[in-house]
Amino acid sequence: MIDEIIDAVEVLAGYSDQADDSASQSKQWVRRFQAIEGNSMLIPWFPLDLRDSQSRMAIEHAFLAPISNIDLSMNSLALYLQNRCASPRREITYCDIPYRKR
Repeated sequence: MIDEIIDAVEVLAGYSDQADDSASQSKQWVRRFQAIEGNSMLIPWFPLDLRDSQSRMAIEHAFLAPISNIDLSMNSLALYLQNRCASPRREITYCDIPYRKR
C-alpha cells in the first residue's frame, strides 16, 4: 500500500515514468488525497481505512505523538478509538519525544 501511495505522489508531482496502466492506477490514489489549511501552507493527508474484514480496527499498540497538551490528547485519542469500537491490545502510550513549540 505504501508503494502505491508513493507512486501516486510521484504521478501527482509529475515525476513518474510509469506505463499508462500503472499511472492510471496511481491517479486513482491521487484522487483520494485531501488537504487542510495550515498557517502558511496546505497540509496534504490521505485517509486510511484501518478496519479488517469484520469492520474492526485491529490495533496492537497506539502511540501519541509529541503534543503540548498530553492529557487532553490522550483522552481524545482514547475516546476516538472507543467510538470506533477499537481497543488496542496494549495501552495507549505517549511517545516520550519532547514537544518543541516553534
